[in-house]
Amino acid sequence: MAMITTPKMAPRAGRRWWRRVLLGCGMVAPAWWGAMDVVGSLRYPGYSYIDQTISELGAEGAPTRIFMTVLSGIPYAVLMIGEVVWGFVGGLAFPMATREIIAAGQETLRNQMHA
Repeated sequence: MAMITTPKMAPRAGRRWWRRVLLGCGMVAPAWWGAMDVVGSLRYPGYSYIDQTISELGAEGAPTRIFMTVLSGIPYAVLMIGEVVWGFVGGLAFPMATREIIAAGQETLRNQMHA
């Protein structure tokens, strides 16, 4: 069944897609981090969760350094940089209007872009 959207509803339809992507990222990120911890520890002979920290899997001289850097460190760093840039641009270029303005029905494109 096709959904009919009015021009007023169109911005919300576009946001649904982004929300799904971000929700997916939020669910994948902790699973990815946990998987890298487990796989990395299995590749490190003698690694002990009790005696060592996860940082030692990527430590200089560790047998798992390249693995952890390529499959864990780089993607995580890129995602964090992207989030910082997105938040910085969103906060400066699209400052949010007050609740009073939104409640009065004067929501603007700027406010929608901020969200």
